[in-house]
Amino acid sequence: MTGTRILRIFLAVLLLGVVAGCGSTGGNEAQAPGADQPTPGGTAVILVNANPVSLDPAFIRDWTTRQAAHYLYDTLVYVDENDEIQPLLAESWQVSEDGLVYTFHLREGVRFHDGTPFDAEAVKINMDRLLDPEVGSRHLATLAPMIDKVEAVDPLTVRFYLKRPDANFLPEMSWSSMMASPKALETYGKDFGQHPVGTGPFRFQSFEPDSSLELVANEDYWQGRPLLDGLKIRVVPEKSSQLVEMEAGNGHVVYSVPPKDVKRLRDAGIIVEERTTASYQMLALNLASGPTSELAVRKAIARAIDRDAIIEKVLYGYAEKSRAGVPSASPYYNEDVPMVEYNPEEAKALLDEAGWKEGPSGAREKDGQPLFVKILTSDDEQRVLISQIVAEQLEKIGFKTKIETLEWASYLEAMRAGRYHISFWSLGGFSLPASDGSANLKSDAYWNVSQIKDAPDLKEVAARIDGILDRSDVTADPQERREILKEFQLLTQEYQLKVWLWHAKGLTAISPQLRDYQLYNYDIVWLPKAWLKR
Repeated sequence: MTGTRILRIFLAVLLLGVVAGCGSTGGNEAQAPGADQPTPGGTAVILVNANPVSLDPAFIRDWTTRQAAHYLYDTLVYVDENDEIQPLLAESWQVSEDGLVYTFHLREGVRFHDGTPFDAEAVKINMDRLLDPEVGSRHLATLAPMIDKVEAVDPLTVRFYLKRPDANFLPEMSWSSMMASPKALETYGKDFGQHPVGTGPFRFQSFEPDSSLELVANEDYWQGRPLLDGLKIRVVPEKSSQLVEMEAGNGHVVYSVPPKDVKRLRDAGIIVEERTTASYQMLALNLASGPTSELAVRKAIARAIDRDAIIEKVLYGYAEKSRAGVPSASPYYNEDVPMVEYNPEEAKALLDEAGWKEGPSGAREKDGQPLFVKILTSDDEQRVLISQIVAEQLEKIGFKTKIETLEWASYLEAMRAGRYHISFWSLGGFSLPASDGSANLKSDAYWNVSQIKDAPDLKEVAARIDGILDRSDVTADPQERREILKEFQLLTQEYQLKVWLWHAKGLTAISPQLRDYQLYNYDIVWLPKAWLKR
């Protein structure tokens, strides 16, 4: 894989003005033995860590929620297992020569679960809603700088007018363009998330927080009724309990399998899909508050973390050490950007020079104040474990630490509000070709948890970052974009705005009973054609 496919697509649509393709959704299908025939019926069980934040597309911007809500909705386009943009609700699209107008031609005959026709007006209603500041959509910060307006040209043609050419527009549509029924939006208003209605292969039946979300097959799905009668997304907070349930035959899918369990599961006959994904793991640092607002402290933290040891002993090698937030399979990987390596002696020297001296207890102090950091984590077992290792390694160079653990929704809220100093933070891109290491550091990004906009010493740096990433967004040429993003990567390292850790492999456990599933680019198991061997 060259990792440039999406940008090649962007260039192609500018030059040719048209993109069209087949209506297949995904790939990587499990191959059942030849004698096996697909059998209708049954309910597949997916085990997840936490409740979805919302079932309203306007508020779905995190992976855990997407894993649950994905089956209710379709998007205009999707990114397949080869990192290529493919049609979904849009059969084809054209792009103006200046890259500012995208015209989508929609599938005919698609209906929402409530019978409402899917058409251009439905797309406009959905996108206008995401762009409405009063709605407070989680997509607003991304879409508002990108989209000027949306126009329903005729029932099956919708036109997007962009504020500027943007290489990320189509990949973004693969995420944020989940279509909700206009009739249901009007009927339920702010309570739509309790009555979700989409066009997807499964319909909403019930949701009991901390227990399960239950979906039933969409009898009128435009790709044909799923073979499965339904899905149950069960909330099981502890990963170890999820795996026990799977081994007992009470689950069919578990995401984010701990690397230590891969061999055991495979030995038990459970499939563990291993994929290189566009994810990047880091230590997020609060740039505006506490010791992490100091450059020397941030640089010391980066040099105190023994990434090689964690990758070997905790991740069992299922990760690639990150150079600057960009995996080596990305076209924006650049060996000219220095790798910050483990060097605890250098970390100590940095703290000494900054005036953080060892106190009587061994913890460092300055001006009578201890070098104290709060490490925030969700209650996911692996995140907690990594947070504990980070705390231990920081304490070795004189930090005093406290770990605070929150359930998923509360954790996300606290991160955005900046109620932390350090956190093990994981983000995912749309695809490897779109993985540029920007890590939501633009000042208006929804998941910019760094608080950089509130850091007085970094206002100029924040402005430079916004300028660099703005230039990157409007640049289609891969080599030119690579050089622009190199500026960003070097700036991030110079000011240690993040502590890059690694790029973890996607590890998904699949019951051998589940056949003909598809694994999306987002590492989400897609089930419109799946069936259960019984």
